[in-house]
Amino acid sequence: MAREAQFRPPPPERLKTHLAEHEPRGGDPWGLVPWIVGLGVLVILWRFGSPAAWLWVAPLALLAVVLLPAVIRGAQQRTRQARLKAFSEWALREHDAAALRLGWHLIRRLERVPAFQQQVIATMGVLLQRIGAAESAAVVWDWLIARAPEDAPQTAGWHLRRAMARLACDELADADQDVRRGRRNIGQSAELDALLCWAELWQHVATNHDAEALRVGARALDRLRPLGVEAACGYGLLALAAHRAGEAVPGGDAEGAAEWWRRATLLMPPAAMARRCRPLADLPRGFARGVSWPEEMGAAQ
Repeated sequence: MAREAQFRPPPPERLKTHLAEHEPRGGDPWGLVPWIVGLGVLVILWRFGSPAAWLWVAPLALLAVVLLPAVIRGAQQRTRQARLKAFSEWALREHDAAALRLGWHLIRRLERVPAFQQQVIATMGVLLQRIGAAESAAVVWDWLIARAPEDAPQTAGWHLRRAMARLACDELADADQDVRRGRRNIGQSAELDALLCWAELWQHVATNHDAEALRVGARALDRLRPLGVEAACGYGLLALAAHRAGEAVPGGDAEGAAEWWRRATLLMPPAAMARRCRPLADLPRGFARGVSWPEEMGAAQ
C-alpha cells in the first residue's frame, strides 16, 4: 500500500521517449546463435580435433543447433506468459501502480512480439486514464494510432479514448476531431457505442452544452452498460448536466440529477470517478445538497 501511495505515473515526455526507444521489431535474436556456436565447434574440431572426435561431437553439435532455439523460445514464452498474466490480473484488480510498473518493463521485453506489446501499451493507456494521468495517456493513444491501420477495428476505440484524454487536458478542438472519427464506426459494436456515448457526454459538459448532454443521455442506460463500472462516469456527467441545466430553470431538475448520481455512486466512489473524469472533480459539497441526494452520498465527497 505504501508503494501504491508513493507511485507517480511517468511524465508524458519520458513515456514518449521510452516508447520511441522500444519500437516493435521482428526477428528472433536467438535464431543465428546456435548456428554460430555449432559452426565454431566444428571449426575447432577441424583445426585441433581428431577423426574420432568428429564422429562423436559433430552429431551432438548438429543436435544442439536444432534443439537449442526451441528450448530457448520455450523458456522465453513461459516467462512472457507469466508476466502477462500478472500484468492482466493487476490491471483487472485495479492495482494500477503495480500494473504500470510491470507494463513499463514489458514494453522493452516485448519489442519482438508486437501484438503483445501493443496489448500491454493499450492497457497502460486505460490505466493511466484511470488514475487521472490524462497527458501521459494521450501519448499512449498517439503512439498506437500512428502505428495502426486507420480501418483496424481497435483504432476507433483508441480515437475515442484519446478524445477523452484530450478533453481532460482542455484540448477541445483536437478532441472534437477524435469524436467525429469515432462516430464513423457507430453501430459496429456495443463497446464502441458506449465509448462514443461517454465521449459525447464529456464533450457536451466540457463545452457547457448541458441540454445536448441530456439529449444524448436519453438512451444512456443502454448505451453505457457495456462499459461496466466505468458507466458511472457517464452517469456522473449526466447528473452534473441535469443539475446545471436545472439551475437555469425555476424548480430545476434536482430529482433527475439525484437519480443519475445515485446510479453513478452505486458503481464507483466519487473519488474514483473524479480521477477518471475531470469535470466530476469540480463537484462541490453544495452540489450534493443542491440535488438533494442522501446524506451519506454527500459525505462520500
